[in-house]
Amino acid sequence: MTLIESKENKTVVTVHEDKRHIYQEGDHVVFKEVEGMTEINELPPAKIVATTVSSFTIDLDTSKFKQYTR
Repeated sequence: MTLIESKENKTVVTVHEDKRHIYQEGDHVVFKEVEGMTEINELPPAKIVATTVSSFTIDLDTSKFKQYTR
Protein backbone atom coordinates (compact mmCIF):
# COMPACT_ATOMS: atom_id res chain seq x y z
CA MET A 1 0.00 0.00 0.00
CA THR A 2 2.86 2.42 0.65
CA LEU A 3 6.34 3.05 -0.63
CA ILE A 4 9.02 4.56 1.56
CA GLU A 5 10.50 6.70 -1.15
CA SER A 6 13.51 8.30 0.45
CA LYS A 7 16.18 7.55 3.04
CA GLU A 8 16.85 11.03 4.34
CA ASN A 9 16.67 13.33 7.33
CA LYS A 10 12.93 13.57 6.68
CA THR A 11 11.37 10.60 4.92
CA VAL A 12 8.79 10.71 2.10
CA VAL A 13 6.13 7.99 2.09
CA THR A 14 4.05 7.56 -1.07
CA VAL A 15 0.77 5.64 -1.10
CA HIS A 16 -0.22 3.23 -3.87
CA GLU A 17 -1.05 5.02 -7.13
CA ASP A 18 -4.76 4.13 -6.87
CA LYS A 19 -5.07 5.28 -3.24
CA ARG A 20 -5.08 8.48 -1.26
CA HIS A 21 -4.17 8.92 2.36
CA ILE A 22 -6.22 10.68 5.03
CA TYR A 23 -3.35 12.19 7.00
CA GLN A 24 -2.77 15.85 7.81
CA GLU A 25 0.30 17.73 8.98
CA GLY A 26 0.71 17.13 12.70
CA ASP A 27 -0.72 13.58 12.61
CA HIS A 28 1.48 10.70 13.72
CA VAL A 29 1.97 7.31 12.02
CA VAL A 30 3.37 3.94 13.07
CA PHE A 31 4.80 1.41 10.62
CA LYS A 32 4.47 -2.38 10.91
CA GLU A 33 5.46 -5.28 8.69
CA VAL A 34 7.76 -3.17 6.50
CA GLU A 35 10.22 -5.36 4.60
CA GLY A 36 13.77 -4.31 3.92
CA MET A 37 13.73 -1.18 6.08
CA THR A 38 12.86 -3.24 9.14
CA GLU A 39 14.29 -0.65 11.53
CA ILE A 40 11.14 1.42 11.01
CA ASN A 41 8.86 -1.32 12.35
CA GLU A 42 7.52 -0.69 15.84
CA LEU A 43 9.28 2.66 16.29
CA PRO A 44 7.41 5.28 18.29
CA PRO A 45 4.91 7.28 16.22
CA ALA A 46 6.51 9.56 13.62
CA LYS A 47 5.11 13.04 13.10
CA ILE A 48 3.86 14.02 9.64
CA VAL A 49 5.40 17.36 8.67
CA ALA A 50 4.10 17.77 5.10
CA THR A 51 1.49 16.19 2.85
CA THR A 52 0.39 15.97 -0.77
CA VAL A 53 -2.58 14.06 -2.15
CA SER A 54 -0.54 10.88 -2.59
CA SER A 55 2.39 11.26 -0.18
CA PHE A 56 3.41 12.51 3.22
CA THR A 57 6.72 13.41 4.80
CA ILE A 58 7.56 12.18 8.29
CA ASP A 59 9.97 13.70 10.77
CA LEU A 60 12.18 10.62 10.96
CA ASP A 61 15.77 10.21 9.82
CA THR A 62 15.99 6.94 7.90
CA SER A 63 19.28 7.71 6.14
CA LYS A 64 21.09 4.88 7.94
CA PHE A 65 18.25 2.34 7.62
CA LYS A 66 18.35 -0.57 5.18
CA GLN A 67 16.73 -0.08 1.77
CA TYR A 68 12.93 -0.37 1.71
CA THR A 69 11.69 -3.32 -0.35
CA ARG A 70 8.03 -3.72 0.52
